Amino acid sequence: MTINFFYRSKDAGFSIARVFEPIAEELQKKGHIVNNIYVPSKYGNISDIIKNALYARRELKKNKNKEVINHITGDVYYLSWFLPKKNLVVTVHDIWFYTMNPKGLKMKMKYFFWIRPLKRAKKVTFISEASRTQVLQYLTLKQEQTEVIENPVSPDYISSDKPFNSQKPVILHLGMSPSKNLGNLIPALKGISCHLRLIGQLKPEYQKLLEENNIEYSFVYNLTNKEVVQEYAQCDIVNLTSEHEGFGMPIIEGQASNKIVVTSDISPMKEIAGDGACLVNPGNREEIHAAYKKIIEDEAYREDIRGKGLKNAKRFQINVIAAKYETLYSNMLNKI
Repeated sequence: MTINFFYRSKDAGFSIARVFEPIAEELQKKGHIVNNIYVPSKYGNISDIIKNALYARRELKKNKNKEVINHITGDVYYLSWFLPKKNLVVTVHDIWFYTMNPKGLKMKMKYFFWIRPLKRAKKVTFISEASRTQVLQYLTLKQEQTEVIENPVSPDYISSDKPFNSQKPVILHLGMSPSKNLGNLIPALKGISCHLRLIGQLKPEYQKLLEENNIEYSFVYNLTNKEVVQEYAQCDIVNLTSEHEGFGMPIIEGQASNKIVVTSDISPMKEIAGDGACLVNPGNREEIHAAYKKIIEDEAYREDIRGKGLKNAKRFQINVIAAKYETLYSNMLNKI
């Protein structure tokens, strides 16, 4: 079969590509033809939507194979209006951009271009049950139209043998958006000997908070995938105490890297983490502080979490997730 993967512009970030490019490679190994198509514009105004839609249509004309799956991998959901309905798959990561304030003309436009077109898809896949529940609050989809297929962990993330630094552990935190909850994490780490390694461009308000709480830190941004993998290998703990996530890639990336993961005791993070992470209330600084103290001081607890995390990450191996998509596509083409 032939699968066309449609991605947002490379200028808009690589998070979605990091998920689906390994799936594309795995499907190619199985003999399928896979085309990775990146739309040119990262913007979402009307002219850029039309520009991206016309580009996507031109790319479709290059493929003469009748057994074609068109799969929108995320973000550019509006392409659903412009691609053939037959054998159309859309993957939804989350719609937090809409749920935060679903009112006004601007939100009506977002609904029309980013949410309403999901009804045209033959299949809508969600990366977690939480993301499916979120969408179904605003859009009615047939039960047989939806399916949960989790994100895979890239095979680039392998178990690290780095000894845990109990004197001054490196805590890796990825992302600077408000939902990543640095406003609670930083004060929670006050008094704990650690180095907070931040991935993303540091905002002035967070820099001030770090200095006020006397937290040793460093930050980097615009990293390649290879450099991100290296950041995991060099850290001791991976932090994802977000207020909300559609999935939570750092959880399984940290587990696959043989690191202790601290994440939020809310969906979908707690389901993704299984029993291989330390779960905390993201709004409770005292609880976050106590969790980090226990991890640093209790070696048996650390090693128990680390072992369970490595085991849990196997649920998300690329061959497992790619096989789920292959089955989905085959059933669509065979009209099962």
